[in-house]
Amino acid sequence: MDKDKVQRAIKLIKSICQSHNVALAFSGGKDSVVLDYLAKEANVKVERFHNVTTIDPEGTIKMAEKYGCTISRNKLSFLDLVEKKGFPTQFRRFCCKELKEKYYADYVLFGIRKDESVKRSSCYADVEDIYYYTKKVFTCRYFPLLHFTNQDIEEIVNEKGLECHPLYYDHNGKFCVDRRLGCIGCPLQGDRGKMDFLAYPILLKQVLRRGILFHRRQGRNEDDAALNLVYNLFYSNHGYNKFEQTYHGLFDTDPWEILSNYFFLEKDEVMRLLPKPKF
Repeated sequence: MDKDKVQRAIKLIKSICQSHNVALAFSGGKDSVVLDYLAKEANVKVERFHNVTTIDPEGTIKMAEKYGCTISRNKLSFLDLVEKKGFPTQFRRFCCKELKEKYYADYVLFGIRKDESVKRSSCYADVEDIYYYTKKVFTCRYFPLLHFTNQDIEEIVNEKGLECHPLYYDHNGKFCVDRRLGCIGCPLQGDRGKMDFLAYPILLKQVLRRGILFHRRQGRNEDDAALNLVYNLFYSNHGYNKFEQTYHGLFDTDPWEILSNYFFLEKDEVMRLLPKPKF
């Protein structure tokens, strides 16, 4: 464990908490657990909070409750948002904005690290910034773990015996630092969420059904919704309008056939349990 790096993080937390009432964003992931540990080592008072996304892996809310978090729930669930706004994509991250990026306090500690991804490495230059929700509402965000590597996190968890979400442990009980805890089916993942949907087929059907209701409200139908979903999961490196225009000229395969072959998802089953519209 890099003791100097740990002490710098603790010093940062202490300095913030000396002059402000500070909250700690707790996602339930390994970085949140380490951040919580550092806040306790700093011997400061912070209010822990957790935003429920409604598509978190099982056990996430239980973890947040165990760490003493205030649980915040949005009025609309993720599925409600799909019905209202359509399928989220890496360029249309309305679900993050509605479910995760909500104002909670003026000063907040986050467990964001550069080592998590290339994008995060380029997006976060300093251990503090200001995030604006509106022109008048903003949060001063602090990232004590910004320069911590996976190895740093792994060593702290193992050396200090910190308890993480069950998802991080293999069948032998070994902590696996490379595993991630995030929203099921998140389009920001490298595979755009396909592996998650293979593991959670019921959720995929629910998402598609709500997407169909959205498309119907736009004057479209279930085939348009299926095509939109296929585009998001398999072909989203091209603009959707251009893709839609050329799809039938490029492929003989019906979008439902693609979903059936890859996810074992059948149109009749999806349509049979279509819910009543909420919007």
